[in-house]
Amino acid sequence: MVVKSLVYGIYPRSERLRKAYNRWERGLVGNEEIRRTISEEKDRFYEYVKSVGISEFTDPLFNWHDIFRPIALSVSGVTLGPLKRYLETNTFYREPEISGHITLQRKLDTFDLLEENPPLPLFALAKGSSIFLPTPSSFYKMSSVKANIGAEELYKDLVNVYSDIIDIFKPRSLVLYEVFPYNGDNLSYLESLNQKISVHLLTKGKISEKNFNGIKHKFESIISDDHPEFLKNYAKYYGFKIIDVNKTKVEDPNADYGIENYEDAIVTSNDYFDFLPREIADIKVEVLGKVGE
Repeated sequence: MVVKSLVYGIYPRSERLRKAYNRWERGLVGNEEIRRTISEEKDRFYEYVKSVGISEFTDPLFNWHDIFRPIALSVSGVTLGPLKRYLETNTFYREPEISGHITLQRKLDTFDLLEENPPLPLFALAKGSSIFLPTPSSFYKMSSVKANIGAEELYKDLVNVYSDIIDIFKPRSLVLYEVFPYNGDNLSYLESLNQKISVHLLTKGKISEKNFNGIKHKFESIISDDHPEFLKNYAKYYGFKIIDVNKTKVEDPNADYGIENYEDAIVTSNDYFDFLPREIADIKVEVLGKVGE
């Protein structure tokens, strides 16, 4: 039996980085200095997750204020709209406003200034690290669409953008994050990404086999709240959300998480760690590393 571990999405900033951000926002620190500090903090993060035995990890996105800006500020056809509450949490995001077809418009792997955000590059990857992005359907549903363009067209645009990003950064894998339950949604629009790279799909709520009609190449993992048998037809690994980022109580690495009956599994959290204090997040990551050993 193989049990891997995954840390994904926005990770809480250290106190050092928080202070640096505060100084940057007040104009006391320049753009090049904040970029350098972010890069140093990402290097420390990568060293830490490796040291505690995490199998796979994404860029911690220290340079982004929400999960939608990495796309919204990198493409044409999208601008930043008003500040909106992110679901039922105490965090906020700038609502993307879609005004036309979406195409990549920036050189994402070099230093460049951005609107209301620390500067590019989009990601700063260590060897063996992955990238995290919202699914195209999540980006669409969390946006205000002001153009006469259908969802499927925008999904296609975003898949093309994601493919371009993969070509630029050459990550180990792509972690796609779903904000909402699928209901009757079909995921066949992700097939080309599955052909291109290993994809971990983070789902929400109940899933059904009809969601995966048209998927011929398996996801690396499907991380879900339940684990119906049909998932073995669409994923190499069953994914388990064993860490609760909405609670500060630390999980027991020796608890029964129900993974023993699966030949190959990957363990992770029920959301990204940014909802926790950094100190608690680090401890919970250590638990993940122990379960995944």
